Amino acid sequence: MDFGAVGAQVATQKHRKKVKKMCKKRISILSIVLYVTAGLLAVYSIWSIMNIQEDLRNYLTQYQLKFTGNEFDIINTYVSGVGQYVFFAIIMAVLGYIVHMHSPAIEQAVISADEAVYEEPAGDISVEESVEIFEASAEPTDSTDN
Repeated sequence: MDFGAVGAQVATQKHRKKVKKMCKKRISILSIVLYVTAGLLAVYSIWSIMNIQEDLRNYLTQYQLKFTGNEFDIINTYVSGVGQYVFFAIIMAVLGYIVHMHSPAIEQAVISADEAVYEEPAGDISVEESVEIFEASAEPTDSTDN
């Protein structure tokens, strides 16, 4: 079994995960504000629809009116009371999505997996030699220059 090839495959897989991670978009504050505004307008629209429906039900029962013959007035009441808020909620959500998609990536310089350079060990070095080199570099130097 060639451990060098296995190591290169593992490094390639790690690099691909890193490239995917680096390509994630950063959510800008403007995008968050637009999404929150769209959500608030959507909630207000639902609340308005419920209130208009209750008011129309009370109005139709109080004056003993029927739906037939009053369709235009009923639809006009819904559109004038809720239509603009639904429209603006959709516009805000779309603008938030556009701003989110055009926001810069977390890191601009992304190297594809094909362009990645994998460094091989400089030479054949044993574990004992590596330990000796490490211990020699870790020893404190005696600098008593007076």
